[in-house]
Amino acid sequence: MRARREPSGDAIPPPTGVFEPKEMGNLSALDDGHANTFKTAISQLLATELAVLTFAQIVDGLPTKASFREFHLRFNKTNHPVYALDHDELCPGVVEKTREIKDSFDPMSLAFKTELLSAFQSTSPDTQRFELRLLEMLADACHQIASHLYSLDNGVHKQSFYYAWRDSAEPAFSSEPRLPVHRAPSSFYHHSYQDFDQYPNGISDVVGYWAEARILGGVMVFDRGESGTECRDVYLHSNYVNQSATIYPPTPQQYETLINFLIGPDILDRPCPLPIHATSENRCDFCSQTLFNPSFSRQSRASVYSEAQHVGGTIASNVDTKGVQL
Repeated sequence: MRARREPSGDAIPPPTGVFEPKEMGNLSALDDGHANTFKTAISQLLATELAVLTFAQIVDGLPTKASFREFHLRFNKTNHPVYALDHDELCPGVVEKTREIKDSFDPMSLAFKTELLSAFQSTSPDTQRFELRLLEMLADACHQIASHLYSLDNGVHKQSFYYAWRDSAEPAFSSEPRLPVHRAPSSFYHHSYQDFDQYPNGISDVVGYWAEARILGGVMVFDRGESGTECRDVYLHSNYVNQSATIYPPTPQQYETLINFLIGPDILDRPCPLPIHATSENRCDFCSQTLFNPSFSRQSRASVYSEAQHVGGTIASNVDTKGVQL
């Protein structure tokens, strides 16, 4: 399903009756051990050059051409704002401004669903359940930060500039024969997460998914088990054009390296393993069946339903797909 057009550049509120408010809380709901572990992990993540440059593009208001090409190949280059402005580099002062934002960031300002906080609190350190819930909170935090930065709209390139181009008239087909024109709701987007009118924070959530995918390697989706509320495994829904796999689990080595980077000993001496890219060892037998999975487990950040999800194996029917389009 294509993203619905947004008139006038202002975010469309969610349809009445679609979203049920969720109780939210912050890190004060956790004991010191769990809270401090999360603070260590988010600080480690935000300190990476990858995270700084990803958020800096949102602060700037447009992705760079190189960043845009990481996710998108087939588009009309002649007039897309990224190319029309020849946006090869971030505008002067943007990276420094982003670093200042990072340095003043307070993890206590993040808001999580109380269910997620409770689920994380109930896990024991040094267990996989603990690590998976930590990853879920980190993905949520990454999304929140990106969404918030976008909502400020105080960058060099204003959102109205992109919206005006997006909503302008153009021929039914691009310069490439028989290629229908589709203009994404934002210049920051993952192909499978564009239905902004299904997201609580509208287009800001589209940008949040883009940031997740660029920093982590893909939007994190989770195996929810039979109950639909568990967190049994993690998968990455990638949008990098140079990868053959779309949804894949990290290999055991990639998973261990990531956890050690985030909360392991001597974390300052560890190279950043992000983004996690798919290799020949990241095997997920998807596309063997089509499943419709209504998932509400991350409703505060995503769609209240999931479209057709192509994932094979025993976990498929319970993967939290968060409004995936394939």
